[in-house]
Amino acid sequence: MGLLRDDDFEEGYELTYYYTILAWNDGALNVGVDVGSAEKFCSTDTDLPDKSFLAFGNGTTTLSSFGVFSTTLPTPSNQSVAVLPRGFGYTWYDSDHHLLQLGYNLDHSDLFVEKDKIYSNNTDHVRTVGDIFSRIPAPLPSMGHLVDSGFMSWNTYAILKDDSDRREYVFTQAVSTVFGLDVHPIQPPFSILPIESASGGLGGSGIKRKQVVIDNVPYKYAVPMLTWWDVGYTVSDQYVKEIGIWIDEMHYREPNNPPGRLRYTVPSVLRNDDTFPDNYFRHKITILGLGPTGGAVQHDAVDLVPFSPSGTSPAAFCRLEENGNLLRVTVTNHGTIAAGPSKTTVTFSDVPVTLDTPSIPAGSSTDLLFKVPTNCFSPDCTFRIQVDSSHQVSETNEGNNTVEAGCIG
Repeated sequence: MGLLRDDDFEEGYELTYYYTILAWNDGALNVGVDVGSAEKFCSTDTDLPDKSFLAFGNGTTTLSSFGVFSTTLPTPSNQSVAVLPRGFGYTWYDSDHHLLQLGYNLDHSDLFVEKDKIYSNNTDHVRTVGDIFSRIPAPLPSMGHLVDSGFMSWNTYAILKDDSDRREYVFTQAVSTVFGLDVHPIQPPFSILPIESASGGLGGSGIKRKQVVIDNVPYKYAVPMLTWWDVGYTVSDQYVKEIGIWIDEMHYREPNNPPGRLRYTVPSVLRNDDTFPDNYFRHKITILGLGPTGGAVQHDAVDLVPFSPSGTSPAAFCRLEENGNLLRVTVTNHGTIAAGPSKTTVTFSDVPVTLDTPSIPAGSSTDLLFKVPTNCFSPDCTFRIQVDSSHQVSETNEGNNTVEAGCIG
C-alpha cells in the first residue's frame, strides 16, 4: 500500500516496491517471526496495525526521535530479536511543501524497556490530533526497568525538511520482529542530521547506485535490511516527481568469494521535472544474520588440493599412463561447497602445462591427464602440481594447493 499526494488530490502516481522473501526449515533454524496480533489488526476497536505508531515530529529541528516499545513473545536473554522495517509514512501537518531532505533511521533495538518512560506508542484510536499526542508508558508488570519477558524497545529517527529550519510534520512506522537462538542482528551505529546543503555526484538527477562489500560476516546466512537512509537535493528544496531508495543484487556465500563476504547494491533516485539540482543519498544496513545455535559457524567454502590414492610422498604422485607419455593428476575439493571452474598447472622441470579444471562438488574429485614433455626424464622427471594456479577460486586454505613430486627414471 502506498500514498503520494499534494493538497489538491488531483495528480496520479505510480508505486513500485521491492521485497525479500525469507523462508527456512524450522528443523534447521531456531527462528520465529512476529508481525503483530491479527485480532488487533482486524478489530474495529483500533485504527492502527499492531507494531506501529503515529506521532508528530518532536525535535527542536526537523530531526525527530521516537522511542518505541513492542510486546513480543516471551524471549529469554539468550535469544536475540531483530526489528524489521515494514512500512513508514511522512506528511506535512499544515499543507504541502517542497522537499530538501527525507531521512529515516531504525536505530539499535534490545530486549529492554524503561519504567516511567513515555514512549511514542499510541493508544488504540488515532482519530483526532489529540490522539497523535497520546504517548504511553510500557505496561510493565514489575516496579523497575525490565529485561526480556515479552518487551523490546528501540529509537526511530526521522527527517522531513524543506529549506526552513523546522516545520511540523507527522511520521508513522510499522515493523515486524524476528527472534530465536539462530537470530544474530548486526547493527552498525549511524546517525542522521538535518542539512542545509550537501555534496552529491555530478551525474544529474537520475538513479544513483552504490555497491557495497562487507567481509567476515560470521553467520551461515545473512540478509541486508535497509534500516537507515537519507536522500535529498544538494542545493535547495524542490518539487518531487520521483523518489526512492532500495536494496538490489544481494549476494552471499558465493563460491568464488571469500568466506563471509556479503555484497549488495543500493540504488536511489530523487528528481523533479529537470536534471537540476543534483541529489545525494546515504544509507546503512542492519545485517540479519541467521545460523545454528551458538552463533558463529564455520564458513562454507572451497578447499582444492592435489590428491593421490597412493599417499602424500613425492613418488605417490607419479601416476604415469600411456607408456609414460601422460601423467594423471587428481584434484579434490575438501571444502563444504562446490568449487567453480579453475586451472591446474603441472610444471615439468621448467616447462609449465596448464589444463582447465571443471567445477568440483564438495567432497568430490576430478582427474586430468597432462602430456609429459619428451625431455623430462634426465634421468628422473621432477614436477610440481599446483591446483587453482590462476587463483580463480577463493579457498579456506591456499597453502595446500601445491605439491612437489617426481618419477624415477
